[in-house]
Amino acid sequence: MCRCRVLEDEEKRQTRAVFFFSRRRRYKIWESVSGARRCVKAAVRTGVVREAVVMSGEGKGKRGFVTGKHGGAEDVMVYFEDETLDLLCPEDKVLIRAHGQGLKLVDYPEISAMNIDPELFEKLGIEENGDGTLTVPVAAVIPPYLMGSGIGSNLPFRGDYDIMTHDPAKVKELGLDKLRFGDIVMLQDCDNMYGRGFLTGAVAIGVIIHSDCMLAGHGPGVTVIMASQKPLIKAKVVADANIINGLKF
Repeated sequence: MCRCRVLEDEEKRQTRAVFFFSRRRRYKIWESVSGARRCVKAAVRTGVVREAVVMSGEGKGKRGFVTGKHGGAEDVMVYFEDETLDLLCPEDKVLIRAHGQGLKLVDYPEISAMNIDPELFEKLGIEENGDGTLTVPVAAVIPPYLMGSGIGSNLPFRGDYDIMTHDPAKVKELGLDKLRFGDIVMLQDCDNMYGRGFLTGAVAIGVIIHSDCMLAGHGPGVTVIMASQKPLIKAKVVADANIINGLKF
């Protein structure tokens, strides 16, 4: 476990937001590592694995968690069990307790942490190497030329950007055909400190939050959770590097 000291924002603020469950946003989008799941979206800033609580309707009191943030529409992806989704109706309210946007690794000032619950961060299996670098378990390493939609965004703290998958031979070569929702990946030479762009030596760590796409420039979406403009983050490729390992059901 990484022994980095974690510093939350000084005022230890907790933001709460309420959204309405929309009929057009209720649909099954993936088969997760633990079975068939569905998710809904809400427009609110938060971090991966923050808690979501149904506040009204037949599903009142049921709980889920944030799995990522989608760009473009600036939506938050929220996981609920199938039996909970069966109880949800249009205009039901869901509360998301946002926490972690002030997260800092005070011993590693040139590595930024974002979009992640501090409790999950401590469960990622990050190793300190003793030379100012960190090693993060990842399911795959993504070269910069495969990053597409979302490049040029000026704010990495929200939304995601996509891995292009229109070259099936390259996708298979890199093992990207095996990616699952919640997998943790490394983005090589991708600068995500103050925007999204190319920078030699820059590194980012992200979570797969949505599936493939047939549109040009699109593909599986990545919400960034760590970034550095220098090669201070190393990858250890392991098959089961997924946020599900840090969750409690």
